[in-house]
Amino acid sequence: MCFSGLNYLKFFPAEPFNAYEVLKAMASPLSDVKFCPTGGITIDNMQKYLELPNIFAIGMSSIVDSKLIAAHDFVEIRRRCEQAVSIVNNSIKK
Repeated sequence: MCFSGLNYLKFFPAEPFNAYEVLKAMASPLSDVKFCPTGGITIDNMQKYLELPNIFAIGMSSIVDSKLIAAHDFVEIRRRCEQAVSIVNNSIKK
């Protein structure tokens, strides 16, 4: 892949296609390729993706749910953001 210049790729939809297992299996044979899984990533499953060596980012919209925005529940949005940041920071320390 590195010869094609495709070193950073989005993997969508992640959860419906069992991306964790797929990306885990691809980590060794495609060690020069990094992925950004999106689609179905949540606070509850983001940690497992962050532990993979071939992940450079994750994408998720569940933090800022449209219902929370409509309800002006910015306290809950902030809580979710802080929780996600904490998970990322803890994974960086490992």
